[in-house]
Parts: sequence; C-alpha cells; structure tokens
Amino acid sequence: MAREMLGVICNPLTSTLWCGLGQRNITVAADGKWFVADSCTSLSSSIQGFAMPLIAQTVTGSPAQATLLDSIMTMISSVLRLPGGVVQDKYDRKNL
Repeated sequence: MAREMLGVICNPLTSTLWCGLGQRNITVAADGKWFVADSCTSLSSSIQGFAMPLIAQTVTGSPAQATLLDSIMTMISSVLRLPGGVVQDKYDRKNL
C-alpha cells in the first residue's frame, strides 16, 4: 500500500524494505537473514539487560551496586556505538 502511494513498483521476488528509495537491491533471502540476525541481536541484548543486574545483585548482595553496574554498561554501550557506526558506514561491510 505504501509503495503504491509513493509510486514505487517493485518485483515481489527481489523487493526490499527500501525498494525504490535509492538503496541497493537485496533479495528476499538476504532480508530473511537480516531479520534473523536482527532478532537474535535484540534477544541477546534483552537477555543481557535483564540477567546482568540480577547476577550482579546475587554476587554482591547490593541492589545499588547492581544498578551502578547496569548504568556503567549502558554508558559504555552508548559511547561505543557511535564510533562503531562510523566504522560500519566508512568501510565495506563485506570486509568487516
């Protein structure tokens, strides 16, 4: 429906999420791999975000230290995502 509103005509066998928006054409099989990879990444991040503070509280016995660990992990992740995104955009993804 949205593609029709944009006036974009895509082949359903080779269509992408960004079909007609100037992006390279990725096959449906590659979209499936992307979906699985992205889902696994989201699941592992969610499990880590839930389990690490619980493990820290079990080890230290202090909710405050578990919260501190969770805050430190969030800050480190936020700081490292920016340069990681720059590297990902700058270099060919096949070589990374």
